[in-house]
Amino acid sequence: MATKPKENEIVTVDSIKAVNTMDAKEYMEWLGSEGVVVEEFDGGSDWDLVGDKADLIGIPFVIAMTRFNDVKNKKGESTGKQFVSVCCFKEDGTKIVFNDGSTGVMKQLITYADKHKRTTGIMCKKGLRVSEYEYTDKDTGEVTDAKTYYIA
Repeated sequence: MATKPKENEIVTVDSIKAVNTMDAKEYMEWLGSEGVVVEEFDGGSDWDLVGDKADLIGIPFVIAMTRFNDVKNKKGESTGKQFVSVCCFKEDGTKIVFNDGSTGVMKQLITYADKHKRTTGIMCKKGLRVSEYEYTDKDTGEVTDAKTYYIA
């Protein structure tokens, strides 16, 4: 099913179908039976993605870097929408990143960058705050609860 790897050699799987039928435990057992040593991925980012911006309400942080991104469709074409990735240091030194594409944080950072000509070294002593409201879909008339986060 797989070729036995030599050092620094890529393992090839002869039958993807067989791998697709395995659960995680079976897959790990299979790798072991093939002599494959599982290694931890050493790439990726040092910045921990914040799953919920509510976790930053009232939590001080310093913005280390911002990156404005275009939202692309499945064809890789720009949709005309943007979002910002905000890399921050919390007081305990933890590196975090959160994304925002709203009229809140993203708009605040665009305005701040235009006025102060900077997107780094911005102290946010009060963290984020949230504005909760009801949103009415202009096409369907459906009303849903919504939140927009702002730098406090």
